[in-house]
Amino acid sequence: MRINLRAPLSVAAIVPVFNRAAVVVEALASIAQQTRPPCRLIVVDDGSSDGTADHVQHWLDSEARPFSATLIRQRNGGAAAARNRGANEATGCELLAFLDSDDLWPVDYLQRMTATLEHSPEAVATSCDRLDVDSRNGHKRRRDLANLHGWSAETMLMGGAPGVSNTLIRRAAFDRIGGFAALPCYEDYHLMLRLSLLGAWRHTPRDPVVVRRNLHNQRQNTEPPLSKKYDDRSLIAARAIDRFVHEEGGAQAIPEAMWRKRLAELWCRAGVDLLRLGRRDEAGDCFRRVLRLRPFHMRAWWHSLFTPSAAT
Repeated sequence: MRINLRAPLSVAAIVPVFNRAAVVVEALASIAQQTRPPCRLIVVDDGSSDGTADHVQHWLDSEARPFSATLIRQRNGGAAAARNRGANEATGCELLAFLDSDDLWPVDYLQRMTATLEHSPEAVATSCDRLDVDSRNGHKRRRDLANLHGWSAETMLMGGAPGVSNTLIRRAAFDRIGGFAALPCYEDYHLMLRLSLLGAWRHTPRDPVVVRRNLHNQRQNTEPPLSKKYDDRSLIAARAIDRFVHEEGGAQAIPEAMWRKRLAELWCRAGVDLLRLGRRDEAGDCFRRVLRLRPFHMRAWWHSLFTPSAAT
């Protein structure tokens, strides 16, 4: 009989929160109900002004739980800063499990996800499926992420990030890339692309994580998602992915035709959005980038008629 003497991997659950007093306790409850609880819970209140921190502290004081818990209060610095602060506090934990304050884990989430990484020591992370639920109309859409299993950089570049609330990350890999970059949004996509260059990704099957959309339309005083605060978020995305490709190893790991196509899509979308915002000079720069990547990109050529500098 073979006996496994390897100690189980330790997990830190990290919850960044900003003005989500009405929903954050529901996320925390989904952590407390885990069949395999984390060794630590770290909640980072990122400068809330609606009493969120007090709601969290009351829950921590009244909830019986089999793990230690810490509430950190800091000045507002954004999602990346809050997540990095939580990771920095999670000393001694080998795995990082981030949960956004409006999302919910199924009860066996950490048990399944941790088992995946325990059986795949070469993997840098694992993701499970997610169930996007629109709180305005109850519409549900399950996102199957089985295609991430294995070498995931190409799949992720073309298809987007799997999501931070449904991904368990090996701490050593997180530290190696320096955590989340200081981006106003799309910091999760950027982080996971960089992680994907370090090793294999694994898919964990069965129940999805519930990702609740548009809660701010249904719950009073609930803050909208960070990305919705930026009218030029498509420009932020294009810059972040361009940085990954040209400065952080993406171009060396992914076929050129593939990253050229993806960057052209992102820069074109940014240009269209900037035109809508009346930022014609910046839009022209975006279309110029598209044409350098793909000289026969017809949509960029068409839009360049309205921004002549793009064709120069």
